[in-house]
Amino acid sequence: MLKVHDNLAASKRLRSTGIPMEQADAIAGEVGAAVSGLVTREYLDERLGMLEGRVNARFDKVDARFEKVDARFDKMGAQFSDLKADVARQQNRWLFGVLAMNAAM
Repeated sequence: MLKVHDNLAASKRLRSTGIPMEQADAIAGEVGAAVSGLVTREYLDERLGMLEGRVNARFDKVDARFEKVDARFDKMGAQFSDLKADVARQQNRWLFGVLAMNAAM
């Protein structure tokens, strides 16, 4: 909640201490203008809590997306491992085939 400054009440309090009415009104008006944008600690804590919740929700979504990307990379890694094993088997077959042909000649 925004801080509310009561200019009239402040002016009356200043006048009760002996400050002339014009000066009291001017002081109260300036103080009111200065504090018009201030907020209470409770309001600030509430708003920061809301912001923290929104930021955490966004990070949760980003984390979920990264988990999906990690899973895809893991799958691709497994596919490359399988491909590497297939290439090694093919190389061995060709090598044995070439050796067998050389031995037959």
